[in-house]
Amino acid sequence: MNYQQLTDMPIQDLNQAIEVYPAKLQGVKVGTRLWVQLVESNRITWVRGFIEGILDSGIDLPVLDNKIFVHVDPSLEEDAFELPQT
Repeated sequence: MNYQQLTDMPIQDLNQAIEVYPAKLQGVKVGTRLWVQLVESNRITWVRGFIEGILDSGIDLPVLDNKIFVHVDPSLEEDAFELPQT
């Protein structure tokens, strides 16, 4: 197994977990190294979010594959991720 295969494994695990998630997934927590891998593989885009009723509250939020919000959680193991409990 080469380095590229090893670094792809956490992303493959995340992809598989997303595929079998029983509901429409809206958010995921990821560890720091997994975050870097997602960014390097161009899986993260940024969308402008607003606090309801406050027009000038715009903040850019990271989104995985244009549909799942991402929170980088340094308390997770570097390659780990967490999906919401159903």
